Amino acid sequence: MSSNMIFLDLDGTLLSSDKSVSEENQKALKDAVRQGCRIVITTGRSLYSGLKLMEQLDLMKEGCYLLAFQGSVIYDCGKRQMLSADGIDPQTAVECMRALQEQGIHAHTFLLPRSISDDFVGEILTPDEGADFQRYRKVTQEPYRVLKDLSELYDPGNVVLPKIIAVDFADPKQLQDFQREYEKEEEGKLNSFFSCPQYLEYCALGFHKGAGLQNLCCLLGVSPEQTVAVGDERNDIPMIKAAGIGVAMANAHPKVKTVADYVTEADHDHSGVAEVIRKFLL
Repeated sequence: MSSNMIFLDLDGTLLSSDKSVSEENQKALKDAVRQGCRIVITTGRSLYSGLKLMEQLDLMKEGCYLLAFQGSVIYDCGKRQMLSADGIDPQTAVECMRALQEQGIHAHTFLLPRSISDDFVGEILTPDEGADFQRYRKVTQEPYRVLKDLSELYDPGNVVLPKIIAVDFADPKQLQDFQREYEKEEEGKLNSFFSCPQYLEYCALGFHKGAGLQNLCCLLGVSPEQTVAVGDERNDIPMIKAAGIGVAMANAHPKVKTVADYVTEADHDHSGVAEVIRKFLL
């Protein structure tokens, strides 16, 4: 079965180490769009951050989609329309963030209105502005609001809390320890995964990149068997397993390579995405 739809992770996949997109990758994307292929950027980043990149890549057009917040939010870039948005129960979010605080780990969440506008596509909600938060935000430069108390999350109004992210640049092992220790509290409420060693992320139960792929395919009437998915980190594994052809980047985590149908010869700093597009779509 031929493939005409590709799901692409950002960091470590489409983006080089310096967070740029190579000319070769840009050309391959344009060629794929011109040939009628659907392009889906699938990221743990927020809708705000993802849409900025879609604009830069000239992908705000028909046939292009954004799965933000690990697939919890699906956005049609051609229609400028949010197709679905799901989030964490506020009570669960407060409990998780308090547990992280008690361990001295920074964590923040995101507020996303169910009806977005050009003026407001969400913001970060953070209990502090410490070093880990400032380093995290340096990449995305998105708006944020400091919470006086986590109890403010109990009554978010007509919005969703798509994910929680715990950040530790100095000692990432703390995140591994927390994930293991919080496993029982997480059960039946949340999914947790690492998008990189310094970021431990939580989404509502049942939501991850693989579910996002399946949900978008269902909305568009496309079989997942007709898709290609490309990633490099452990949070990409559900997406890679759900696609007809699952691809791991040459620089991917070893666990990602074990589930992939194909591993690229080129890494993210040498236009590995262009290699995939030429091999499976063009």
